[in-house]
Order: sequence, then structure tokens, then C-alpha cells
Amino acid sequence: MRYLITVRPFDGDLSAAADRLRQRITGTPGYQVTGVELTVATGSGLAGLQGGYTAPGRGGRYAVFVAGGCTIEVTVSGADLDLGRTLPTIDASTRTLRYDPAEPE
Repeated sequence: MRYLITVRPFDGDLSAAADRLRQRITGTPGYQVTGVELTVATGSGLAGLQGGYTAPGRGGRYAVFVAGGCTIEVTVSGADLDLGRTLPTIDASTRTLRYDPAEPE
């Protein structure tokens, strides 16, 4: 199982951030974005987009958020059986992401 959260400087909107992440995913040989992209929100109300992808022998999920001039990208991949068992825990973890503009950067 691989669970990665990446924060990068970004000057764009959520749609552009999702496009950029999907392009990075599909830029890896054998990787394909699958299914419908859905809206998602963290527990603090930070809006994002999430979707799925496949790779040889693996499945994956991604979510992307934009806040404070940055993207927050969450990617998870693993064997299909492992991924299915851990997705509820991963979803709960993703809901804890938050951005507070009052906090110093």
C-alpha cells in the first residue's frame, strides 16, 4: 500500500489542479484514470475532487484540493484487495485535511 500527500505551490483553480494531477498519473506507462471524478470535501469544508486509476496489478485513488496558493494532492495505490480494505481509513484521514487562512504560512 502506498499513501502519499503532496503539497505544491500552485497558481490556479481546482479544475486545473485536477487536470495536472491526472496528467501526471496517466504519464506513467500503464496507468489509466478510471470512472467518474466526484466532488469531495474535508471535515473543515475544503472542497476537492477525487477519482480512481488503475495500473498493472494495482488500483488507486486520488484527491486534490487547492488552498492558500498550493495544491494538496492525495494518492493511494495498492493491490485491489488491500486497497478495498483500507479505503475507509484513508477517506477518514483525508477528511482531516484543513486550511486556515488565519494561521501563518
